[in-house]
Amino acid sequence: MTYDGMVTRRVSKELQALLATGRILKIYQPTKTELILNIRANGKTHRLLLSMHPVYARIHLTDEKFTNPKEPPMFCMLLRKHLEGSFIREIIQYENERIIELSIQGKNEIGDDIRKRLIIEIMGKHSNIILVDADKGHILDAMKHLSPYQNRFRTIQPGQPYIYPPTQDKVNPFDLNKKDRETIVKQSLHERAFMTHFMGVSPQIEQELQTFGDDIDSQIHGFHQLLVDIENGQIDPVIDQTKHAFYLFPLKSFSENLKHFASVNALLDYFYRDKAERDLVKQRAGDLIRVLQNERSKTLRKIKKQQQTLKKAEHAPSYQKKGELLTAHMHLVKQGDSSVDVLDYYEEDTPTLTIELNPNKSPSENAQSYFKTYQKLKTSKKMLDIEIQKAYEMIDYLDQLIEQIEKARLEDLDEIREELEDEGLIKKKVLKKPEKRINRKNHHLIDINQVMGRSSWSEKTINKMTI
Repeated sequence: MTYDGMVTRRVSKELQALLATGRILKIYQPTKTELILNIRANGKTHRLLLSMHPVYARIHLTDEKFTNPKEPPMFCMLLRKHLEGSFIREIIQYENERIIELSIQGKNEIGDDIRKRLIIEIMGKHSNIILVDADKGHILDAMKHLSPYQNRFRTIQPGQPYIYPPTQDKVNPFDLNKKDRETIVKQSLHERAFMTHFMGVSPQIEQELQTFGDDIDSQIHGFHQLLVDIENGQIDPVIDQTKHAFYLFPLKSFSENLKHFASVNALLDYFYRDKAERDLVKQRAGDLIRVLQNERSKTLRKIKKQQQTLKKAEHAPSYQKKGELLTAHMHLVKQGDSSVDVLDYYEEDTPTLTIELNPNKSPSENAQSYFKTYQKLKTSKKMLDIEIQKAYEMIDYLDQLIEQIEKARLEDLDEIREELEDEGLIKKKVLKKPEKRINRKNHHLIDINQVMGRSSWSEKTINKMTI
């Protein structure tokens, strides 16, 4: 997939044609990285998706419906305050970078015109969505803050001036003519001359240009034709369904398994929908998976401990034998002995066996202790076999649940959560009832020392008493 500067250029032009003069009706923030703007333009309500996801950052129109949290996040509330009811005046791309700006005009509390800029920076893990006061040039707020300690070049915090990301000494190829672009490429000492010197050129396009020929003149001509087609809108947005990639037109590196779209926005909405949903599922199911993985680890530790106990239980017959030998040789044991040597007539050569004793117990009590241990271990062995089998079954069950959650869709998660609650693996969500306010004007708590002597009053009753 390549959401490069060229794709951004076409997206901005499509959005400009569809949404300019549109009014922002409502703003939602379904996830911590995504915003949805409902915009009424040209007699139709559009949903504009803005995402600063570290992997799937993007901006495009969407037909997808999102589930919004009951309480909107703070950034969403701030955007509602500043932007709802305002009009979009222009949607432009900054240079040929993956940055799109929405110029928005509205009115303040006293009816004066005010201008804002909503800037979407698509830069991988550094992506961001920033609201800027267009007149003063300072940041009102951003989805992700960036302190001076994190970046000396630009600070992303309320009150700070907005500064564009550094261009890395690249130039906008659309601002140059063919001859100027040719001069730059031929003077370059880099293997990837187009990526190195021009904004918005992705590795995929650099590779595509090499298919025009080994000589630099053919590649420059191919680059020039690509820019002309993009600028004039002569595109054919496609998805390579084999390689899971897309671009503004079929690339020579693409397979024949292509899906065509009428617009770049439609392509992006289709391409990212499943990917974004899978990420949202993982985000919302993350706590469930952690609970199951913790339960799995706990069950494995339990099995290990049970197996150690089972290993000990396998020696149960030896305790029975010692109890019987001790009973048969009771006449050799005296009170206070810590051990006794007896003949082990269970063995062929009748060897001498030393039996450890508790000097604080009588000879009979020592024998009974061995018999009790034998019975306990014998019983525990049967129980442990059953418990270990159940534990392994639990491991299989947890593995199936984890796999099910990893493959689940959003609508499946509630059902899975209910199952986990029924199994007692997670606590049921209990809605807190609003606390009733007690008028304590004429109420005084009784001194606990005044009632401690009354034994007929329970502690619970004492704690609740008022007069």
